[in-house]
Amino acid sequence: MKSQDIVILLKLVSLQEQEDSDLLDSPDWSSGREEPYSVRGLGNSLGISKTEVSASLNRSLESGLAIRDRSYRRVKPNRRDLCEFIANGLKFVFPAKPGAPERGIPTGFAAPMLEGQLISAGQDIYVWAYAQGRERGLSVEPLFKSVPEAVQKDERLYEYLALVDAIRLGKQRESNLAVDRLNQRLLNK
Repeated sequence: MKSQDIVILLKLVSLQEQEDSDLLDSPDWSSGREEPYSVRGLGNSLGISKTEVSASLNRSLESGLAIRDRSYRRVKPNRRDLCEFIANGLKFVFPAKPGAPERGIPTGFAAPMLEGQLISAGQDIYVWAYAQGRERGLSVEPLFKSVPEAVQKDERLYEYLALVDAIRLGKQRESNLAVDRLNQRLLNK
């Protein structure tokens, strides 16, 4: 597994939710250039090369974190196993360590959709370093270098990756809260 595999799987979850909600006017659906589930579509929306997207999907299929949808013949996340891996293994395989203060996009419980759900004793927030970011906080390496740009186009993906960072960065209480929220979103569909 590579860290971008998680990003791609969460993007597939986001696309499924957009499709289920008939959000055809979202940037991924309205571009008209390529099918959003295609290797090219995923690569363009995430800033990951087509070769790496293809290799990632193959790794995810081999590991069981993804399955092939028989109806549409496309790869889809195995939500239960993905959730279990994120909750119990991700912070050990892809640990996050806060770095120097930088300007960027808030992540973890500082992200807009999670803000206020946890009262922190500290004043520092976590951010993915991004030149156009409006917040200043302790920098955190995202799961893949293009994440700050990709989340600008997909709010659902942003929420999932912020929850993942809350799990990677949080102590037991924060991590458990993020896991509960992730379970609600991924498994109650």
